[in-house]
Amino acid sequence: EKNFHFQEMEKNILISKTNKGTAMKFHKIILFSFLFSAVLIGQELAQYDRVWELAENLKKVSKNAKFGLHDGSKEIVSPKYDYMGEYIRGMIFVSNNGKWGFINRNGEDIFPLKYDYVGDFRRGIAQVSLKKKFGFINSNWKEITQLKYDAVWNSDEGYSQVQVKSKYGLINDLGVEITAIKYDRVNGVGQGFSKVWIGDKCGLLDRQGKEVTQLKYEDIGLHSEGTFSINLNG
Repeated sequence: EKNFHFQEMEKNILISKTNKGTAMKFHKIILFSFLFSAVLIGQELAQYDRVWELAENLKKVSKNAKFGLHDGSKEIVSPKYDYMGEYIRGMIFVSNNGKWGFINRNGEDIFPLKYDYVGDFRRGIAQVSLKKKFGFINSNWKEITQLKYDAVWNSDEGYSQVQVKSKYGLINDLGVEITAIKYDRVNGVGQGFSKVWIGDKCGLLDRQGKEVTQLKYEDIGLHSEGTFSINLNG
């Protein structure tokens, strides 16, 4: 018969008590291997000024105010970026010399560093800017609009607001303009509705960009139960 055997339960190795001496030696070997690995990892990471855990076997490291990537045993990307964000949906937000883009956990470019600004992803799209013009990209790194707007806002209402000169409109998550860019002001009011003004007259748009009221009111209020109040006379 074997002196001891192994049983795996809840990721722990249980050793039968048929030979306590052999079991103790085995435990010492495991403990020594663990400590030796920890020392090697510690020595490898000691060269950096700071280390952050991004994901399993993926660390953000900094040295001399530059950021790189490390897997705990070897350097993936030497510290070269001016900024490095969190690891989200398989990508890491980075910037260098005022340009922004994304890399994967292997340090490979997912999206080249070309934009002056990249916003957070909401509903699978993010705002980007280049040469003071704004547009949107999707999660496949495709530009879904031209970079032609003077400003953009990515809301949580199922659409985004865009501005050209002093006029405003709405686009959907495919980058399609669902309203003309004709309004003097647009305010999201919740539940998929927006208040819009032309001059001093206000109306309501739904999330498809359809005017559900005429633009003839002084103001419109949305109540928690989903009803609206209107003001005709100020």
